[in-house]
Amino acid sequence: MITRVHSTPVVVSDQDRALEFYTRVLGWEKDIDHEMGDGMRFLTVRPPGGGTVLSLGPPEMHGRPVPGDEPQHTGISLTGTDIRATFDDLRAMGVRIIQEPEEMVWGTIGGHFADPDGNIFFVAEEGADQP
Repeated sequence: MITRVHSTPVVVSDQDRALEFYTRVLGWEKDIDHEMGDGMRFLTVRPPGGGTVLSLGPPEMHGRPVPGDEPQHTGISLTGTDIRATFDDLRAMGVRIIQEPEEMVWGTIGGHFADPDGNIFFVAEEGADQP
C-alpha cells in the first residue's frame, strides 16, 4: 500500500546555493544529504515539522532542464500563515516575487515567488479551502 509521497523534485543549478535559500531564507530544515557517488548527491529539505519534502537536484538527476531566465512553475503549492506578511519578509530578503498575494477565486489569499533558479511556487493562506 502506498502511504505518502516521498519527495517532489525541484531542479536546481547549484545544490549548495539551493540549500542556503531553502534553509536560511525560507527557514526550512535539511532532511537528507547523502553522497551517491559520481558527484551525485541526494539532498532534500522540508518545512519545519512538515511532511512535504523537496528533492533539490541537478537536471541529470531529475531528467529535466534547469530553468533559464524565464521562471517556470513547479506545480507545487505550499500553505502558510499571514501570507501578506510572509511575502513582505521574502521581498525584504531579496526573493523574487512573481505575483503579489491577492484573493483567489476560491476565497483564500495566495501568491507566487521564485527560488534562485526561477522555480515558481504558489503559497496559499492556511486554513482556507484549497482547490
